[in-house]
Amino acid sequence: MIKQKLYASVCFLFLSTSVLMAQENTQLYFQVENGGRVQFNTNSELAQGKSHPNQVTVRIFNYFPWKKVNYWKLTVRLAGDFNSLFNNYQVDASWADLIFNHETNYSSDSHLINPSNVPIHIDKFNEVTLIESDIPLNYQTHRTFSYDLAIEGGTQLLTIPNGIYATSYEFRVYSKVNANDDYSLAGTYTTPQTAGFLINYNGNYGWQSIELQNSANLVNLEFSTAEDYTNGKSVYIPQGLKVTSYNTHQVLVKTSNSVFTSASSSATIPVSKLEVDVRLSTPENNVSLHGPLSLSTTDQVLIDRKATWPQTLEYDLRFFIPPNTLQASDVQQGGTFSAFVFFTISPN
Repeated sequence: MIKQKLYASVCFLFLSTSVLMAQENTQLYFQVENGGRVQFNTNSELAQGKSHPNQVTVRIFNYFPWKKVNYWKLTVRLAGDFNSLFNNYQVDASWADLIFNHETNYSSDSHLINPSNVPIHIDKFNEVTLIESDIPLNYQTHRTFSYDLAIEGGTQLLTIPNGIYATSYEFRVYSKVNANDDYSLAGTYTTPQTAGFLINYNGNYGWQSIELQNSANLVNLEFSTAEDYTNGKSVYIPQGLKVTSYNTHQVLVKTSNSVFTSASSSATIPVSKLEVDVRLSTPENNVSLHGPLSLSTTDQVLIDRKATWPQTLEYDLRFFIPPNTLQASDVQQGGTFSAFVFFTISPN
């Protein structure tokens, strides 16, 4: 059993703002500054991802002569998903990374911490360490650390409207006097909706939709005899995919997982064994069909449309497993194996 789930892109435009956060005083002074948002302007940027330099800067002050901070670490977590400020769309927090950009040291100690610039994956579930150092934060220490915010590209950005998507950072500083001591919380700050990005893509202007019809939302390929494995199986759905758009566009296809899974056993089947193809009953100029495609978790271009009329086209769909591709041993004890197939319309 193969299931499909569809998303479609719509359009709005909003503008970005910049916010300066106030400091919070616990055992250390702690300040976070917003350096802007990642901005996506092209289809390529939405597909490949993008970063914004110095998107967030953390300032750490020790103005307490009695406070010894010989060992310390800075951590971060996102407070939630990236939510649209003006509608109900959201992007999962797991698509974000922070990349160290530069450090500024205003203290008498000339040593730099020099954190690694390897991208650090951040999300809403895990508090991750950005810096862990044995260079003390002595009295009158003032250090700043700036980070680029990178947002990974893909379907999660290609299927949402233009607008601002934002969430909050939760930064914490922990300290200890001796190396063998346990860390204690020295300062914490949860920002306003500082972490985020802006989509301002001209291709999102204009209404468009994509729809599975004629029972194309649930496809079954049944293997019950030796001949089924030898000859392969195919399901053909006339006019199974309906696309309406006022823009030139691509239709992308991918699967939710790399394998089909079964609820009754631990056995799996690679999704690459399944192929998809599309056809038009009447060929249209400026429509390129790229099937058949062996499915994977990577977006692949199934349809490339360079014209804007007619605005609605209906495509015949075919899902199939070629002869001798699936073996009885792949299925082991039998059962129903399933996965989602995603079709996405993306303006050119």
